Amino acid sequence: MTVINKSSGILSGIISILFGAALILLSIFAFDTLKNIVFVIIGVLLILINSLFLIETLLEKNLKYLWFNLLFEIMGIILGIIFLNNDNQAVIIIVAIYLILFPILRIIISLNKKERFKNELPLLIVGILLLLFSFALDDILKVVTIIIGAIIVFYGILDIIISIKYMKQIDNNNNQEFQSSKRNDSIDADVKDL
Repeated sequence: MTVINKSSGILSGIISILFGAALILLSIFAFDTLKNIVFVIIGVLLILINSLFLIETLLEKNLKYLWFNLLFEIMGIILGIIFLNNDNQAVIIIVAIYLILFPILRIIISLNKKERFKNELPLLIVGILLLLFSFALDDILKVVTIIIGAIIVFYGILDIIISIKYMKQIDNNNNQEFQSSKRNDSIDADVKDL
C-alpha cells in the first residue's frame, strides 16, 4: 500500500504535466478545436442541468418566484443550444447579458437589497467586462488557456519533486530505524555479557 502512495504523487505529476502540455499545445495549434470541444461539453451540461431544474420547478406546487425560475431555466436551455451551435460571438454576448440580468433580478426580489448587491457585484462586473471585451475574447481565452496549461505543468513538476523528496525521506527514516534497531540489539547483547 505504501508503494502505491509513494508512486501516486509521481504518477499524478506526470498526468498533470501531460494534460497541461496538451492544453498549451491545443491552445497554440488547435485552439478552435479545443474551443469547440469545450463549447459542446458546456452546452450539453447546460441543457441537462437546466432541463432537470425546469422539470423540478414545474412539479413544485408552492414556488414563490415561479416566473423567475422558469425564465432562467429556459434561458439556460437556450444558452446550451447556442453553445452547441458554437456561435462564439452570440454565446459571449448572451453569457454577458445573463451575468448582468441574473444578479439584477436577484437584487430586485431580495429582501436585503444592500447585502444581495454586495454578493452579486462580482457577477455584474464579470458580465460587464465580458460584454466590453467580447470582440477580443478569443485572443484573451487563448492566452488564459496557455497560462492555465503552464500552471498545471508547474504543479505537476512540483508534485513530482515533492513525491521524490517524500520517498527519500521515508527511505532515510526506514534506514535510520533499521540502524537504530541494530545498535540496540548489539548494545543489549553487550550489556548482558557484562
